[in-house]
Amino acid sequence: MSNWLTAPLWPIDVVLPTKAFSNPLLASERLNRRGLYAARVAAAHALAARRRRRLADRVSPEARQEYAAKGYIRTTPLDAAALDALREEVTGITAPAYEMREGDAVTRRIAITPRLLAAAPRLAALVRSPAYQGPIRYVGSFDVAPQLYIQTIFTHVADGGVPDPQNDLHMDTFHPTVKAWLWFDDVEEATGPFAYVEGSHRLDRRRLAWHKRRSVIASTGGPKGGSFRVSEAERERLRLPEPTRFTVPAGTMVTGDTFGLHRRTRATKPSRRLELWATSRPNPFNPLLKNPIWPPPGMAEREAILWQRFAVWAHTNGLRKRHDWYAVGDVRPLDDPRHPSLG
Repeated sequence: MSNWLTAPLWPIDVVLPTKAFSNPLLASERLNRRGLYAARVAAAHALAARRRRRLADRVSPEARQEYAAKGYIRTTPLDAAALDALREEVTGITAPAYEMREGDAVTRRIAITPRLLAAAPRLAALVRSPAYQGPIRYVGSFDVAPQLYIQTIFTHVADGGVPDPQNDLHMDTFHPTVKAWLWFDDVEEATGPFAYVEGSHRLDRRRLAWHKRRSVIASTGGPKGGSFRVSEAERERLRLPEPTRFTVPAGTMVTGDTFGLHRRTRATKPSRRLELWATSRPNPFNPLLKNPIWPPPGMAEREAILWQRFAVWAHTNGLRKRHDWYAVGDVRPLDDPRHPSLG
């Protein structure tokens, strides 16, 4: 009964970034066989390409070529001395943090807020610079500020823990979207580098047909989450190469379209990796470069912390089934993890 009471809202999901097959309209086998989901995918990609052309001046011609060919842009926005000074500043920050455990890995995020930036001038100068913002806005296809976090990845945090699901090859959602990583330390093979399947951001006929098949599978009892996991056999059928692993020196920044297939490689030893992490995911069906009503006054650079607080509040009040993020108090980025499951 509750589903039918919300029926008037079902069509709205078609033009929102809803990735899950979460209502009978999006989960209709009949409609998806006729191409509903595939049409959403194609329309979102066409709009992103049109917006991105209008942002071409944010990056160099070489960066545009790299994105077109590979699905990411690799840059080094700081010299060695500036990176060392920034790392010292970041590791000395004490601020409210949230942690999520997936398998035997813990992700800690400290939201970057105006207050934090006021106390960290080197970080403020970087994240507000064209060298940092340009690739994120170009790849994401929106002229909007991303959510920013100081992120620490702790691996092998519990003996006998199940593997981290982020080690599985996957796409984040059905439309072009952006995440960016700037690593403060050298990334080694043993510490589980980020990996990306070059060219998997492109929506060719084979990939679109694959999405249509996956939508039908989801409509007939398969996984309904929308962040599709991809087996090695599927990757090969899509004629895509093996993932490129980013074993890179400190200071490297990778800005990737996470419609493309990616994963965190399984670490072979306990490690903690410190990075500046950014994400941006506006409504893909907005043809404009900006949302004219968002963010509202006073919200600029506050979305990250507000999202984290909302996730905890929503679970506490029964509005969010997945209790993924826990507030763990004020910490420094490299302090030991405090996730409650670790005792």
